[in-house]
Amino acid sequence: MSKGIVGAHRTGKTTLCEEASKVYGTHFLVGEVATFLDSIKVDASIPMSFEIRMDAQEKLLDHHIKLWEKESYFITDRTPLDFIMYTLHYVNASSPAEHERVESYVNRCYEVSQMYFEHIYVLQPGIPVVQTTKNTGKQDAESIKILNEIMLGVIADERNKSWTYVIPSSVTDIEDRVSIVTEDEIYG
Repeated sequence: MSKGIVGAHRTGKTTLCEEASKVYGTHFLVGEVATFLDSIKVDASIPMSFEIRMDAQEKLLDHHIKLWEKESYFITDRTPLDFIMYTLHYVNASSPAEHERVESYVNRCYEVSQMYFEHIYVLQPGIPVVQTTKNTGKQDAESIKILNEIMLGVIADERNKSWTYVIPSSVTDIEDRVSIVTEDEIYG
């Protein structure tokens, strides 16, 4: 089982994973969300139909499952819980069939998370937002705050079976963040 750092984009997840992987001496499996969305020609920064968004979310999960199943132990900056967060934030389900599709996807994400992630660390927004040209959706502080609130609900759901720790927004020093993620010994 592996570790996942979850939360809104632009919170420092990738940097934290890079540094924690050095301390553990384990593989940092980079979440390939922006690259993957580019490859299927989906622009996360613009509104899209329910069908396009859900198709993209399902393909994104399938793509990452293939990455995760290749490794025994790793740390990553994307997990199925992130995919739930973005789905709940961006998908506008308006019919019973659409609600059922979202619920099915969310359930699948929780099941996959349990298969691959023993420990999940929620990285709260705390560092200044640095803009990027990556295909990650809105990068303003308000969107990041909303995504964070959704993530807190996602991890509190009883379907989340992973051990979960919330890294407070007041913890912004990278060494302090790494200490939190590396204090337990699951890689041996």
